[in-house]
Amino acid sequence: MLHLCAKQQACLADDEDAQKCYTVKGAAFTQALRLGRTQMLAEMIQSTGAGIPINELIKTSGVELKLKPKFYQGLTVGGKKHAEWAAAPGGRVEVNEIKTPPLLQAIETGSIDSVEWFMSDAPMRRYEEFAERNKNDKRIKTLVATDEGFNKTVASWLDSNSEWTS
Repeated sequence: MLHLCAKQQACLADDEDAQKCYTVKGAAFTQALRLGRTQMLAEMIQSTGAGIPINELIKTSGVELKLKPKFYQGLTVGGKKHAEWAAAPGGRVEVNEIKTPPLLQAIETGSIDSVEWFMSDAPMRRYEEFAERNKNDKRIKTLVATDEGFNKTVASWLDSNSEWTS
């Protein structure tokens, strides 16, 4: 099912800046975490990169994600661009990502199987496989281009606050 959704998402990406990888809802990831379904977690991570806030990691890395404007960007009056005139009513729309590392989520849900799995190196291998599969996604390319690179950025995020577990 995840592979079909990923293919559909790639087909729906109408331009090079569009998100090409499918993402599962945070509730599905949390449910698998709570129930200790490590095989499901592995498949979700490998196929969709579930559990990692890619947009937040890009924002904190200091690298700006450059996207081509899709719509009208505002009127130039007197040499000054007025982008706020072209903004959608109600302000910016933000992507809602779970920012808590999965290990801490697993501890919070009380699932021993999930905690043990996230303390191993298996999740990082799955995230690396996800990045390799989706290397053409603009967000993955941006994280790879950072000073730390994708692997180090994700590994440090996965380990963040892990001192609470010892």
